[in-house]
Amino acid sequence: MTEQDDHLNRPEKPIFRSQGDVWRFLHAQSDVPADQLPFFELAMALGSVLTPGMSLDPYRAQIQKIVDDIQDWLDEAVDEGLPNNLDVLMDIVTKVLHQEYGFTGDDQDFDNIENANILRVMDRRKGLPIALGVLYLTILDHFECDAVGLNFPGHFVLRVHKDGQSMLIDPFRDGRVLQAHDLREILKAVSGENAELSHDFYTDIDRREVLVRLQNNVEKRLITEEEYAKAVEIVDASIAFAPHEYRLYLDSGVLRAKLGEYDGALSALETYITMTPDPHGKREAEAIIHQIKLGYDSSS
Repeated sequence: MTEQDDHLNRPEKPIFRSQGDVWRFLHAQSDVPADQLPFFELAMALGSVLTPGMSLDPYRAQIQKIVDDIQDWLDEAVDEGLPNNLDVLMDIVTKVLHQEYGFTGDDQDFDNIENANILRVMDRRKGLPIALGVLYLTILDHFECDAVGLNFPGHFVLRVHKDGQSMLIDPFRDGRVLQAHDLREILKAVSGENAELSHDFYTDIDRREVLVRLQNNVEKRLITEEEYAKAVEIVDASIAFAPHEYRLYLDSGVLRAKLGEYDGALSALETYITMTPDPHGKREAEAIIHQIKLGYDSSS
């Protein structure tokens, strides 16, 4: 068993006997460096905010089984004379994950909120690009390669590096390898025909940012359904483990204002103004505060 595999079996897994345990765990991650976060445990905890009371042990076991199966296939391939390189590894990972376990992108019901909850993604074997990307990142952490999410707009793309080899992967399309023309097609589909590739799109995002973006997808779907109280809970969960993400406080303030929680809205918006480096964002938040205070005055 490799050191990476042993990481899955360490006994100090958080036990969530109540939602209070979940929230304490989220808050405990607030100052943990992004590259040291218990990434999959944190993703599951965030999923359990939306679907409370679910045991996480079956999901841990499922990830362990996928990792074990990939390792078995890889050992077989090496025994048969294939090199233990990135091409062979990724061919096996995609076959196990997509063909053997049936994970795929959900084209048919893309906006289903369950596509953004890692627990329900593992139950249903389908999800958003970023949710499937979380599975890829979790699995690849155990195979001595460097896998990161990229700052690509509108679609989650992975870069995987091992022993001098690199490739870009689309987790939503069964792990297909992406070339520049593929990225250009994806970009034009999400940003319009005039969009052009930028160097910025190839920069890494850290693991905390990956999970914040996953949460943003849950939040957006709840807002579409006008489930503002649940959306606030999702934002609060993100703030718990990512308190330095200033944009979350703007979301919190706007949502709390919609719910009539004006004290909480003002506090969140004032925090955002203090933290944001964006002058336009400051003015936007100040305008919302002004409207809230006008409402206070008119109701008094």
